Amino acid sequence: MIGPLWSKWYGTPIILLVLLCFGGWRALNEGQQSAVLSHFVSLYEDLIAAKYDVAIDDLDLTRVDKSADPYLSIFRPVTIQLQRAFDGTRHSTFVNDSSTRIKSRFTLTPSLTFAAPKATVTLGLHDAGGGLVAESQIAARIDFFKKIRGCLGPALLHALDFDKYTLTRTHPLARHKVKPDAYALFTKLAVRVLERMGGRRRAIARLPLAAGWTNTRDMPAPVGRTFRELYAAQRSHLG
Repeated sequence: MIGPLWSKWYGTPIILLVLLCFGGWRALNEGQQSAVLSHFVSLYEDLIAAKYDVAIDDLDLTRVDKSADPYLSIFRPVTIQLQRAFDGTRHSTFVNDSSTRIKSRFTLTPSLTFAAPKATVTLGLHDAGGGLVAESQIAARIDFFKKIRGCLGPALLHALDFDKYTLTRTHPLARHKVKPDAYALFTKLAVRVLERMGGRRRAIARLPLAAGWTNTRDMPAPVGRTFRELYAAQRSHLG
């Protein structure tokens, strides 16, 4: 195996790399070798793991005692309700379980605290690194939760305003929903570019992203200023 490698231009670097790795491995103690193997196994599992937009954890009951047992049937369906709330949306979801390795952009973690006759349900939104991005909470008497038991999940998700935090990642051109300054800069540059494309005729004969329009007619070029700029100029003139 080594013989044919010597005759190739890449043979020497490969052999030196293998020898270096072997020497480094022999220099590690048993615990360090185990840690390195675990790291590479974890990397491999991450590579082959299924990827989802949203992972949904099961309801966290670690902060409740046995006094809550008669009422748990009211709160347990919240995980499935959260998953169904994403039906028909662009987000792929997965309900977490310990037997499946997945990767997700966001994780929703519902939790319950109970102090009869009141309960508090909290929904945390975590990013891929585990950091808490946002949180919503409903605190009320048990009678109230009985009335909304069929829509507790959607109510928590609505209070969380999920898309406010995810639109910038799933729709890069929709950043104005959370970053108006970035959107204003983007439209300002776009208007200037389109104005130059229009030339003296102030008409664009060919636009790659609007070929269906410009194949049969010219597209009027913008005036060179955005609506925000025109509105600001009008306000300053009136002021």
